[in-house]
Amino acid sequence: MEINLGKISVIYPNENSPEYRNITLATDGEFLQINILDDKSHSIGITLEKNEVELLSDALKLILKNKLIESV
Repeated sequence: MEINLGKISVIYPNENSPEYRNITLATDGEFLQINILDDKSHSIGITLEKNEVELLSDALKLILKNKLIESV
């Protein structure tokens, strides 16, 4: 399964300001692949195992539950 999140503002460690880059999430049932695709610069891929996906999910739920990100 693949989900395209569209253009999302991403800043690489060597950059001073964010750029809009295409983000996709893909899974084969065993791993979650997060791809940050960029036409002008290097693309990045991050692979997470199930336990790492669960940690990420728990962290995101905690952030939303405690309103650690202000609503726009």
